[in-house]
Amino acid sequence: MRGVQDKTYSLIASSSDQLWINVRHSGTHEEYGNVYTSDSTGTRFNLSLLHNARDEYGICDIAKIESINGIFIAN
Repeated sequence: MRGVQDKTYSLIASSSDQLWINVRHSGTHEEYGNVYTSDSTGTRFNLSLLHNARDEYGICDIAKIESINGIFIAN
């Protein structure tokens, strides 16, 4: 991800064709991060959700709906 350096990351979920990550852009004490999803190669990412709640341990306030591929519930 171009321009995203020295930040904290949390892997939210992965599948055979996509990754979901939370990136805290403002440093380790920020209460929110942004959620990005990858393309099928896992090398290019797009912003999917701004200001997703995240605690100091990297736990994000987002849940994957197991019965529907690619669907999440977030704050």
